[in-house]
Order: sequence, then C-alpha cells, then structure tokens
Amino acid sequence: MPDWRLRTAAHFERFGGEQARIELRDALGSRRKFVGKLAGVEGGVVMLEVDGELVRLPLSDIAVARLAP
Repeated sequence: MPDWRLRTAAHFERFGGEQARIELRDALGSRRKFVGKLAGVEGGVVMLEVDGELVRLPLSDIAVARLAP
C-alpha cells in the first residue's frame, strides 16, 4: 500500500515493520524528516528504526506520515 497516509496510533500499529516517511511540525534535534521502519507506538510516541537506531517521535508533533514505497 504505497503512499498510505498514517494518521492515528492504530495506523502506526497496523503497519508495524513497514517503511514510513515522517515529517514533524518542528525539528527534533536538527531534523524534521525521517525515513525508517515502524517499530510500534507507546504512550502516544511513535517508534521508528532509522539507520539501526530507535527514534521516538511524539504522535502530536507529526505533520505528515506516509508508508514509503
């Protein structure tokens, strides 16, 4: 399902293990855009595996999230 838009915690859970592109409203550190494998959701925080590291992105800070082709 390329280009599927992810909006809710349930969407992020459903597509766990899939590649996703996520853009935040405000930068986290020096980055706003992330591409990686969805690793679940805990307490309103989306976990994304990026280059072998687990990145935690608050669901409320996500501007756009889509499955990556």
